[in-house]
Amino acid sequence: MFLIAVLLISPVMSQAPVFPPLATGIPPGQLQEIIFIRNWPLDITKNNLIAELPFMGKEYKVSFELFINEWASAYENVIHIGLGRDADNYGDRTPAVWLNNAKFLHISSSVSGNNNNYYNTKINLEKEKWIKIDISQTLRDGKYIYEVSVNDVILHTLENNRPEQFGPVKVFAGNNFQATARGKIGNLSIFTKKVMKYMLFKNPK
Repeated sequence: MFLIAVLLISPVMSQAPVFPPLATGIPPGQLQEIIFIRNWPLDITKNNLIAELPFMGKEYKVSFELFINEWASAYENVIHIGLGRDADNYGDRTPAVWLNNAKFLHISSSVSGNNNNYYNTKINLEKEKWIKIDISQTLRDGKYIYEVSVNDVILHTLENNRPEQFGPVKVFAGNNFQATARGKIGNLSIFTKKVMKYMLFKNPK
């Protein structure tokens, strides 16, 4: 059975919904795809758990917009998706984003066996403007490609030679390990899917 859970979270629902609020009765083990959408702005705050998902597959796309109120004083967390720790285990960052005091984004994910494979953006960010951020991992010609885009411009592309499915994962708009960015995120969407396994049978002669 092929099941998809679509989570369109409304403002009247809990601030920290536990998956699956719109898929009651579907065992997480039967889910093949997850689409999580939270499209209204929310403040980034300390330890702000906004969702728990049963898995983050080898293929995924995390998209959101960032509104910076004030520049960071050091590394300040924007969003953190992972198994629950900072970067202790492979899968603790899948992915996570920080704002740095040098006005760049520090983007980290679990890639090729590295718990903290990071990339620092090299573009000029502006505060009090919405900035579109896309982080994805897709299967292309038999390879898993990890990619970072800002404002629809691809900035970083890397092959992940050790892709894994992680779960369950928590989604924080501000983690509990570092200071949090002073701003908001909006139009958050998370899409992920499991790898489908097929059995091939040869017709008898």
